[in-house]
Amino acid sequence: MEKMKVLILMYSVIAVFIMNLTYIARIHPELPCTILFEDDEWKILYCAAHRTKKVPDKPYTIKEAVEYVG
Repeated sequence: MEKMKVLILMYSVIAVFIMNLTYIARIHPELPCTILFEDDEWKILYCAAHRTKKVPDKPYTIKEAVEYVG
């Protein structure tokens, strides 16, 4: 039962982050994704979404980050 509580807590934190990401992207879609993601995080997200190892030179927008997460 204790493991279930920890799992629910972890999923809740992830859900709140995704919800926050979505709301910010709706209000300010042209902001850079670096406002919510660290340098390594946005690069990994890009590579996973595009199935590539080549990383862009500059960060993409927060709107694009929502599309990649989706």
